[in-house]
Amino acid sequence: MTIKEFLKRQQGFVCITGHVNRIARYEYDDYDLRPVYRYPENGKHIDDQAVFVKNLKKTSNGAIILTHSAFIVSDFKRENVLVIPKTGPYESPDFNTFGASANKINMCLFGRRSTIGALAHEALEDISKMPMDTLEQIQVIKDMHKRFGDSIELTLIYHEVFDREDELKKE
Repeated sequence: MTIKEFLKRQQGFVCITGHVNRIARYEYDDYDLRPVYRYPENGKHIDDQAVFVKNLKKTSNGAIILTHSAFIVSDFKRENVLVIPKTGPYESPDFNTFGASANKINMCLFGRRSTIGALAHEALEDISKMPMDTLEQIQVIKDMHKRFGDSIELTLIYHEVFDREDELKKE
C-alpha cells in the first residue's frame, strides 16, 4: 500500500510510524491538506504526548502525525496507523493498537524485544550466561539482583535461577 492510498482511505487523523525516514515529504504533502506533525514527541514528556493528541483531536478535523512514540500510536485505532518497515511494503498493524501497551507496540512495530535499556539488557545477559552448577554460584547470581530495578527480563532470569536452585537442593 502506498501512503497516498492509505491517506485517501483514511479521513481525519492518521498516525504514520516506523522507519518514517524512508518516505519523502512529497509522498504526503503534495496531495493532502491535513497538517503534518513530524515527531511531536520530541522534547515532550509521555503525559504531554497524550495531551497533544487529545487536544489535537478536540481542535482539528484531521492531521497526519509522523511519530516514533508507542504512546502516541496507542491513541490510534489500527486502521488509522500505517507502519513503514525498514524494507518492504507499508502496512497497517495486525493487532489493535488503540489502548495497546507501549511494550506491545515497541515489540511488534519497532522490533524492540527488550523492555529495558541496551546496557542493562547486556548486563542481564551476562548474568544469565554465568554458571549455575553449585548453590554458591546460584547465591552469587541472586546477590547481583540488587544492581537492577524490576523488569520482565530480570524476573525471567530469576525464575531460571530459582528453578536451578531447587534442582540442586533435590540432588
